[in-house]
Amino acid sequence: MLKAEGSYILPDNVPANEFLNLEGDKISTSRNWAVWLHEYLADFPGSRMCSDILSVQVHPKTKDNDFTWKEFQSRNNNELVAILATL
Repeated sequence: MLKAEGSYILPDNVPANEFLNLEGDKISTSRNWAVWLHEYLADFPGSRMCSDILSVQVHPKTKDNDFTWKEFQSRNNNELVAILATL
């Protein structure tokens, strides 16, 4: 319809993301299978920067990705602490 109208510039590159799973299962808010930000911040006070950085790292761009708490702990301990220690 936009092309037929003629005065709109149509997008030629539409970014799309893949799926992010949680512990091997689809994230589902109706089944309460998700990471809730308010619960995360209550359980890990003062760690907002860690969650922001790691969410960018695990965000699926080219293939489906699986978030696990074990990997979160490992990346937090190995990568973020190493980076912050050098600052």
